Amino acid sequence: MKYFRKPIKLNLQYFAEGSTEGGNGEGNNIGGNGENGGLEGKDTYTKEEVLKLIQSESDRRVQQAIEKLNKKHTRELQQQRTLSSLDDDERIKAEKDIRIKELEEELEKAQLSNTKAEIAKVLSNRGMSAELVDFVVTSNDEEECLNKINILEKIYKDMVKKEVGERMKGFGGGQISSNGS
Repeated sequence: MKYFRKPIKLNLQYFAEGSTEGGNGEGNNIGGNGENGGLEGKDTYTKEEVLKLIQSESDRRVQQAIEKLNKKHTRELQQQRTLSSLDDDERIKAEKDIRIKELEEELEKAQLSNTKAEIAKVLSNRGMSAELVDFVVTSNDEEECLNKINILEKIYKDMVKKEVGERMKGFGGGQISSNGS
């Protein structure tokens, strides 16, 4: 289960049965009428706003699923039209080619998944967040991914060194020396 990074703070008084208090005479309406109903950056939400947010997210996900299915259906329909115009031998060969292409795509997805798992282990072993795997893994080439990790690690260490040096100047400290880098 994935947890929210920033918890949603709700004033539970707004959800009490029979309560019409808003504290400021506004009833259950909090916030403005800007884009997204004025919900961005708010700390508290009304029941209606929460339900509206849930409904809009649900609608968005359903729409994405419908679009994905439509694309798949359109592609399959186009394949069927193409196959129906061929004679038996050509149709069998074309079906085999289509199946081979589908299997190659599945294999590529599996290889990418394995690469991500391996790179996530490398990131964790180096003390970096495994969440960076999506930024590092852009292909199945593990060597390329390891080079990206090395570059990312160097940039990160340089940034930390610079920040520590700036903070040490405030305490009267000098330059930070690095061992091995």
